[in-house]
Amino acid sequence: MKTKAYDRPKRVHRSVNLDAELVGLARSLVPPELSDNLNRIVNMALAELVEKYSRLRFEKEMRRMGQDPALMKQSDRISAEFRPAESDGL
Repeated sequence: MKTKAYDRPKRVHRSVNLDAELVGLARSLVPPELSDNLNRIVNMALAELVEKYSRLRFEKEMRRMGQDPALMKQSDRISAEFRPAESDGL
């Protein structure tokens, strides 16, 4: 069955200049089945970069929230409300 163009994942086609030494190093580090597919290597690297910076952003926001006096007060209030239930054995 032929896939219609609008059913396929969207792709961005760009020409980029990559450092040859960096490309060689990347190819030497990935599994052999990926080493000849530079497009796949670049996509994997971008996905890992997005995951890393998303995690860092989340951690930064959690630290900010952990220092917010209003959120700390609300958290303390909620903890106090549930404290009696901590010993009910459930």
